[in-house]
Amino acid sequence: MPEGVCHQILDSGMLHDVVLCKDPEYMMRNLPIKLMEPVSILYADLVGFTAMSSTLLAPELVSLLTDLYGRFDCVAEAYNCENISILGDCYFAVSGCPEADERHADNCMYTGVGS
Repeated sequence: MPEGVCHQILDSGMLHDVVLCKDPEYMMRNLPIKLMEPVSILYADLVGFTAMSSTLLAPELVSLLTDLYGRFDCVAEAYNCENISILGDCYFAVSGCPEADERHADNCMYTGVGS
């Protein structure tokens, strides 16, 4: 991260609550955690997205991604995968969690290839 950006973030106080928080109740929330084995995680990154996105207007780009991720969601659902995150042009899904599935690896593979 450029030094100027770091200084802007620090000077704005945006990190105050995160970095300087003294309230342990706030910092360590009681989150239910359950070990799940085995699971598979799909990470799908769009090849050439950065170059392609530079040729589109913002509304076109949003429309394209909305359509694409909607299609991914439909395929993921068909193969018992759960969308866990979308970050820019990356799509993350998991199979075998929260419900165990012995075909977790196949599910992620078929979701990734869209079959």
